[in-house]
Amino acid sequence: AIIEDFNFLTDERPESCTCKFRYRQKDINVSVEYLSRNNLSVTYDGAKAVTPGQFCVLYLGDTCLGGGMIKEVYK
Repeated sequence: AIIEDFNFLTDERPESCTCKFRYRQKDINVSVEYLSRNNLSVTYDGAKAVTPGQFCVLYLGDTCLGGGMIKEVYK
């Protein structure tokens, strides 16, 4: 998925972490590729119904790294 206008809350920029596409879902392991200053690509397995317009929030352990809107989803 391509995430745009990502708002970073920390200086951390890990290549792997977890994310949530929905508030109450379990954390999903993701690989992160930084495309530009505020745009990134996340690769994941096991998430269903990920849709453009939803938010993707990244976590490193208990720390929220930030979030951004899903622009595109590739299967």
